[in-house]
Amino acid sequence: MHLKNGLLIFFTLLILSNLSAQNVGIGEPNPSEKLEVNGRIAAKGYKNSIFTAAGASSITVLEEFDWIDIDGLSVTITLDAPTTVIISSKVHCRAFSSNSIMATRLFIDGTDYDPTKNTIFVNIDRTIDNEHILELGAGTHTIKTQWKIISGTGWFSDVDANTERKLQVLVFGEAN
Repeated sequence: MHLKNGLLIFFTLLILSNLSAQNVGIGEPNPSEKLEVNGRIAAKGYKNSIFTAAGASSITVLEEFDWIDIDGLSVTITLDAPTTVIISSKVHCRAFSSNSIMATRLFIDGTDYDPTKNTIFVNIDRTIDNEHILELGAGTHTIKTQWKIISGTGWFSDVDANTERKLQVLVFGEAN
């Protein structure tokens, strides 16, 4: 009996040591990473943070042709390591005339995040939603939403019971 238990323990340890040296797949027969899961994952204890900035409840009139910060839409975070973030920005705007064209952009650490992804709108009354998924390096980062007039007679942003102005940053990992 002792020999059978000893052999069982030996083979179990041998199998476990081989598994620890290889990639593990859950629902994936040939995993290409240390852990590859084919399906949904539920986890407890994973750290993430949400940082939110909301605009003031006053009306902001824009008649500038240069980029300017949208009042109240700035978030500063400090990351301990390179981290994936999801950034969401929402602003409700109305134009003074139907020929107005406005653009918005995500401004990170004093630089346009991606000039090819600036959002341009022609509509007279519009809620502007922008979402970005990116990786930021370790350190302190300031994230802003900016806007400018491309052409026309101006825009204004307002916050009332039916509209909102918000910038949210979801950090997957440690952040301050």
